[in-house]
Amino acid sequence: MGAGAGGSALHLALRAGQDALAQELLRLGAPTKAKDNNGDTPLHLAAASGLGDVVSLLLRDGAEVDVLDNKGRTSIHLSAERGSPSTVQALLAAGGDPSLRYGKGKAFSALGLAARGGHVEVMQALIRHGVDVNAPDSNGCTALHSAAIGDAVGAIDVLIEAGASIDAQGGEDGEMYTPLHVASEKGSSEAALSLVKHGADVHRSGRMSRWGRSCGNALILAAGRGHTMIVTSLLAAGVNVNLRPAYSDKSALDAAFQGGHADIVTTLIQHGAFVDATDSRGCTALFKVSHDTNAALIDKLVAAGASVNGMADHHGKTPLHHACMNDCPGAVVSMLRYGALIDVKDNCGDTPLHAASSAGCSEGIRALVEYGADIKALNAKGRTPLALTAEFGCEDATVVLLDAGADVNAPADHTDGSAALSLATLSEYVDDTMKILIQHGADVNARNTDGFTALHRAAMYNEVDGVDLLISAGAIIEALDNHKSTPLAVAFREAVYRWKKYNGGAGDFAAMVSL
Repeated sequence: MGAGAGGSALHLALRAGQDALAQELLRLGAPTKAKDNNGDTPLHLAAASGLGDVVSLLLRDGAEVDVLDNKGRTSIHLSAERGSPSTVQALLAAGGDPSLRYGKGKAFSALGLAARGGHVEVMQALIRHGVDVNAPDSNGCTALHSAAIGDAVGAIDVLIEAGASIDAQGGEDGEMYTPLHVASEKGSSEAALSLVKHGADVHRSGRMSRWGRSCGNALILAAGRGHTMIVTSLLAAGVNVNLRPAYSDKSALDAAFQGGHADIVTTLIQHGAFVDATDSRGCTALFKVSHDTNAALIDKLVAAGASVNGMADHHGKTPLHHACMNDCPGAVVSMLRYGALIDVKDNCGDTPLHAASSAGCSEGIRALVEYGADIKALNAKGRTPLALTAEFGCEDATVVLLDAGADVNAPADHTDGSAALSLATLSEYVDDTMKILIQHGADVNARNTDGFTALHRAAMYNEVDGVDLLISAGAIIEALDNHKSTPLAVAFREAVYRWKKYNGGAGDFAAMVSL
């Protein structure tokens, strides 16, 4: 309806809000059915602007009430959205159909638009005309959902009085949201309170049917979005603070922690939230907050009795493991301060230091070492923390471990005796990681139990940069492994294998060229 829409002189006058000029043009016989570039007739524009006198004149002169603009809207839609009861009544009296819908999923009706805007008189006019207050769009949403989105308490009152179903469910992609769910997620606090007072089911869960999972109840939605007033209202209404819906691993406390809403966390705990309740993976709230750097949230949980050491998930990982593997050094420090067991192993034999090393959590590694973590600890695969930083190319983390006393030439993989330098040839960042190890005194000719040197391994994996770096650092180019194979022979054997298996190209022989 804005600039560039074109149209007749009557369109231009109405778009400019020139009521008197529009009436004069109609007196002179201006066409009433012409459309502008947006598909709007003069009746659309007059209805959208609330120009009741012009609407009456247009209807008298034969304007079509239910003609659609380019967005599928009728004049009744526009008038209802504006909140002009007299105009809506005039359009209804002229035969306008208030049941028509437009938009994606036919989401917008005249009643829904009026409800969202809180236009009570328009709603009452539509209801008196026989509009069904429970008519859903293609996603199952009703006018009451719209009122909840608009935080329109008056609209909610009108709809409930007219028989609206307070727990109607709908939403895009099969979400089964009630109006209370919508209000709780959107932060419509007045609407949420009104719906609760009218008897909405505060424990009902929505559902994301595409995956069949629950999206939680109103309390979980409000807690996750940080809507404190709604959380308080729901708790006052007696909602179960510890309810964890079917097909959902999230409680209200989990949602508040994941959203970083410390005030809501406090409120939930004060109302009896179980701080050590576990989900289907065996994780408590402390596990989930360990994914964050918000130490204040950890403080709140521990102060409320959360177990730092008494819980492990189904993989045997503690909250400290989770903080390390998620590269959250602030959480690592907090848990160490509260006495987290520092060398506890998970089901794979990984200590928190292994977890931090795999994630490249250099500050976490530093904290663990300061608290006495065993830098020589082996996991179930016989790997030390240094083996993991080398293999994953975590340069800063590698430096921290070496500075803390990790032996650069000790076996880092006890299954075959490989040192960290040999494992670094597997890294995505071969060149940088290997340089660090060599600068810290790594023996470029160290052998594992198969007689493999780092040069053998770099050649086998066609790591050209690694081959060049090792040779420049003094690696013996003719070194023999236990099978009397040189790095060149290993490179050739592997290149032929890849060529046959993958129909490879010349790049498979790049390491051979360097050798």
